[in-house]
Amino acid sequence: MKADSLHVFDIGRAERRYTAVAEFVDRRLPANAVIVTLTQAGSIRFYGHRPTVRWDLVDPRRFDETLESLRSNG
Repeated sequence: MKADSLHVFDIGRAERRYTAVAEFVDRRLPANAVIVTLTQAGSIRFYGHRPTVRWDLVDPRRFDETLESLRSNG
């Protein structure tokens, strides 16, 4: 089959990592955990049921302050 030879269906197996990581977060991390991430942000929010902060959208000069704010707010 041409699709198999072109590895068309392999992407589904590769993309499984997003839900696998999110399911791990859901099972193993505290309910009040906030995940600082980049590519996993949407899948962790959706499947992992945790809020996320995209580190690439935080001003580098305020990164430590942002983390401390998260910690101090539980």
